[in-house]
Amino acid sequence: MGEKLFAVPWNALTLDTKNKRFVLKLEKDRLKGAPGFDKDKWPNMADQSWASEIHSYYGTKPDSEHPRIEL
Repeated sequence: MGEKLFAVPWNALTLDTKNKRFVLKLEKDRLKGAPGFDKDKWPNMADQSWASEIHSYYGTKPDSEHPRIEL
């Protein structure tokens, strides 16, 4: 929206294979208030407090909290 960029956790997205796209089920007004950043000033994505804020906003958990299946 405008010049604002958003970091959205992968697990907040749903894959729509029919239309070949990802869908974020979120009201537009909620997205307007989402934590974002300027295209010329990216956040430190390795910062755990920043990541925690993003996951908290979208109601997701970091990948490290999901069990992994070894094949």
